Amino acid sequence: MSLKFEKLTTLNLKNHPTLNEKWVQDRIAEDPSLLGLGSVELKDRERIQPRSGRLDLLFQESDGHTRYEVEIQLGKTDESHIIRTIEYWDIERKRYPQYDHVAVIVAEEITKVVREMYGVMVAEKADRVVIVTSGTYTQEAQGFAKGKPILLIDGKALAQHIREVKGEPAVAPAAATAPAAKPVPQQVLSVQTQAAPACPKCGSAMVLRTAKKGANAGGQFWGCSRYPECRGIINVT
Repeated sequence: MSLKFEKLTTLNLKNHPTLNEKWVQDRIAEDPSLLGLGSVELKDRERIQPRSGRLDLLFQESDGHTRYEVEIQLGKTDESHIIRTIEYWDIERKRYPQYDHVAVIVAEEITKVVREMYGVMVAEKADRVVIVTSGTYTQEAQGFAKGKPILLIDGKALAQHIREVKGEPAVAPAAATAPAAKPVPQQVLSVQTQAAPACPKCGSAMVLRTAKKGANAGGQFWGCSRYPECRGIINVT
């Protein structure tokens, strides 16, 4: 079977004449797996918040335990958008305390959001934070996320996940004689592995969860992001 090679083209959606934030929101709403959060279902979009505008998208895990408050931003992340995302997350977790809640920012370019989101996560006593970008993360951001409950999903990992969802073959590595670009992809993926270990059963990224019942109720463990299709777990020691 012959492989089809396609050169990825980076678009600046913030200044694009037709592909705007609503277009991105529609694509994610149609196919939530693009976020790489496992098996989730769309619960609401443009969700009205008391005195705080509208939440772009609200997803819930298929098993019903975790909700994801998703905000989309074109261009670079900024402090006001981070604060707004956390405000929506805080409103939702107070209104529906029976669920675990995770704030998710989808942006074209991540600046200092990793460090800032971690500070907010600690202050608000959140379990973890997921950051998705169509671009890349700096080495400083990768190093900061290492060993912390921060899941970084960069543009290459996102594109690969989209190909897997569509059943398309993975992009073959460039020939040895080809000039090397920036040695970033493997570093990004290794950071994700450090922050979120690979599932021992299927190899997918894992997410930090809190046990709701049983002898370990209240304790944390790593669960496969493909749950309920895969039930791999790693206990947190």
